[in-house]
Amino acid sequence: GVASPRLFFFSLPCLPLTYTPITMADEDAPEVVVTKYTFLKADSDEPIGAEDGLEEGQAPDDVWLRNTEAGEDGEPCRARAEYPNGDVYVGEFDEAGNKHGRGVYTYHVPAVREDPADPDSEIKVEATSYSYDGEWVDNERSGVGKMVYANGDTYHGQWEHGQRHGQGSYVKANGDMYSGSWSEGAKYGSGIYVYKKDGSQLVGKWVLNKFKQGVWKLKDGTVYATEGTGRFVKNVPEGPGAFTFKNGNVQRGEFITKKGVAQPVWKPLEDTAA
Repeated sequence: GVASPRLFFFSLPCLPLTYTPITMADEDAPEVVVTKYTFLKADSDEPIGAEDGLEEGQAPDDVWLRNTEAGEDGEPCRARAEYPNGDVYVGEFDEAGNKHGRGVYTYHVPAVREDPADPDSEIKVEATSYSYDGEWVDNERSGVGKMVYANGDTYHGQWEHGQRHGQGSYVKANGDMYSGSWSEGAKYGSGIYVYKKDGSQLVGKWVLNKFKQGVWKLKDGTVYATEGTGRFVKNVPEGPGAFTFKNGNVQRGEFITKKGVAQPVWKPLEDTAA
């Protein structure tokens, strides 16, 4: 019979290689898809060469190059990792093989087919990708980094445990921008939202992506501020507040929700000079 091949598997770079023997007929052998690693120079994305200790007959993707003896951690290194799902990471790994330090991760979004079970069926939505360029801690986006999303949106700022957290700016594909505080992926705390279409701004307190209290600045210089029990609901003013116009005049009143009317209606109380 045909001798069974010994196949080597590894899930992380910079670690001792392990192997698992399997037995099967060659013609029945399924394609084995594993993560491919290529070790890179310390200061560039070029594969390592002779000047980096590569010996004759060895290749940059020789997994033994940066490993220690079995059972021990390897050495921190830079590598390009090509994952079975199409994702690619280029950057730093720690001695335990975790993404750690600076790196660029490109996420692959596969095409959507008419029949998901048939790889040859008509494509309804083309494949695309999005990417993160920044800092990593133990395989998670943590630190400062920039995400460019598949829909054209971008976020540049602080991350923690893979989520937007801290200070950062999010720019939507339509030009709208939020700059301020984030908590566990949501706008939370002090922040400014600028609408590209009309130049108006929401400046103040945010809770779970919703503007709650603060001022609404219009492009012509007019400023609306909540007063007393006034607030914003779904980013729309509600209750008591005051408009301060560019000429200094102030108009107090309140936004009232009326049945059958989509948006709250402004009811002025008085007009007074500042």
